[in-house]
Amino acid sequence: MIPDASKNFAAQLKAFYKYMPTDPGVAQAKQFEAMQKADVPLTYSTSTTWFDPVYLGSIMLQNLTRSRKAFSALTKKTYQTEGDSYQVISTDSHTGLGNMLEGGALYANTSVPALVDVDSIYPAIVKFDWTYTEVANALSRIQRSRVTPTLDQIRDYVTNKFWDFVEMQITGVYNDFAASGDGTSQGGYGVDSPATASSIAEFECLDRMITNQTESGATNYCSAATDGDVWWNATGVTGTTTARVVRASSALYDAQLRLPTGGSVAAGEAYNMTDELDDLMTQCLVYANTDTPNYIALMSPKAYNKLKSEADPKALIIDYPDGRQTINGVTSTPGVTIGKVQGSAIRLSDITVPIVTAPYLMGTALSSWLWKSSKHSTGGPGNVYLINQDCMEFRILIPLSYRSVQAESYLETKNTLYMAGQLIGKNWKSHGALKYIAT
Repeated sequence: MIPDASKNFAAQLKAFYKYMPTDPGVAQAKQFEAMQKADVPLTYSTSTTWFDPVYLGSIMLQNLTRSRKAFSALTKKTYQTEGDSYQVISTDSHTGLGNMLEGGALYANTSVPALVDVDSIYPAIVKFDWTYTEVANALSRIQRSRVTPTLDQIRDYVTNKFWDFVEMQITGVYNDFAASGDGTSQGGYGVDSPATASSIAEFECLDRMITNQTESGATNYCSAATDGDVWWNATGVTGTTTARVVRASSALYDAQLRLPTGGSVAAGEAYNMTDELDDLMTQCLVYANTDTPNYIALMSPKAYNKLKSEADPKALIIDYPDGRQTINGVTSTPGVTIGKVQGSAIRLSDITVPIVTAPYLMGTALSSWLWKSSKHSTGGPGNVYLINQDCMEFRILIPLSYRSVQAESYLETKNTLYMAGQLIGKNWKSHGALKYIAT
């Protein structure tokens, strides 16, 4: 009898001894009998034949990251309701407003505001494929000591990896174009991604949404002035060879940025982050077009720790909870909770901005923890993004879908997970970013 793994340790001990002989001599003999294999007696130093390993039914991810917090925090909309394009009133060009005398002409000046079209935001279609055989399916049902992954375990793994793949593209550490679509390349790219129309569909990243001419047009930050352009998979549209957003031609697409003012770009800048973010929010709110702004602050855990170090560095906040912590029945010493103050939100320009941390915003191991470009290669905390949730969304054409097809010639079943959509930014000046934070 194997005790239920969900029971506590005391219950397991009770169940174990309940099914063991009560006579000490018999119990000792039975235990010794259980611990030897065939005719080989148990020895503690040289025996290699008696041990028969039994594995846990789950498989661990070793040194691998899984995240979907940035994707989950963003506003979700659909192509079916929002369309594939949008229009912008870039200037207050209406000239009809003015004072009028009693005898003045009522229709002296008439006009409508000029519209700027942002056309053909083409969705990226991403997928993960895998195959299993009928034999593997049968083996997974009779597994013994060493685990043969079940079909459910495989599907769970692939689904988890799929969302991780989406997260990497949105946070700007995954560039499928460099790998010709084989799904293995992780090179920190951010704004400094290929300045061209890619034949490989990709989700755009937040860093390219929240940039401006100063950053994307300067070689000390990026490799080319065109790196700030947003293509939105333009080659997916027949006859299209130009970017959907060309930042070099207009300040219309500039976001609010704070960039290092001196020293090495690669070293970043030791900002007073709270003050800088407060100033950035002041600039963003001018263009938020609402009296009830809806913002989140997205950052890496490293940047979050830096922000915490600025909050109450001398431990002047005294309203920590008083109590004890209990872990597995062991109780800690009594007292308050010490350490850096936690922050669930930051107050910027009288706006409460929830904080969301995403680990990929400080790079990935496969990209040698580079962040943004080869010009900034120290692997620092990344950037802090102030995202206007009303003007940044992940627009979905086809939600996450699963398809399974029986192969024709083999005892195989082919499987795929796929989704079509795109990260879309609008009203660029309402977003902000504190970039190139010092390590």
